[in-house]
Amino acid sequence: MEDKPIQERFLDTSVTRSLLLSTQTYKQYFESQFANQQLYISNYIQMEIKRSYLINLISFYFVLRLETINNIGDAIALWSNRFKTSELKAILQLIPQLFSTHQLNFSSPQDKEKALSILAIYIKRFELILRRKFNNTNIDS
Repeated sequence: MEDKPIQERFLDTSVTRSLLLSTQTYKQYFESQFANQQLYISNYIQMEIKRSYLINLISFYFVLRLETINNIGDAIALWSNRFKTSELKAILQLIPQLFSTHQLNFSSPQDKEKALSILAIYIKRFELILRRKFNNTNIDS
């Protein structure tokens, strides 16, 4: 009996971003649709996600590190005054996903250091997931 061939899916930015950053229900939906399938993205898709999400997280990390920022809440307040909604959206997606799982107090100066450490680990992990979860169509394997 022949083995059933593995299906392959080439994902666009909206689906890739949803798989990584959406609500749990939406992620589960996509995971169920793509179960046991090879997922492919291009360098362009990686670049779009890095530009729209990861770079903003790195920028927020350095805002949080500022000496004039006393706590996470102050960093969020400063960040929310930025003009581009895509930058704000990136941080708004991060906050519940990351800080709520670590029980951080947004008003506590002590939790600022914890947040910096957690954010640094998350940035590295997210970039690794982006590279490893999806096959890159621009790499000749």
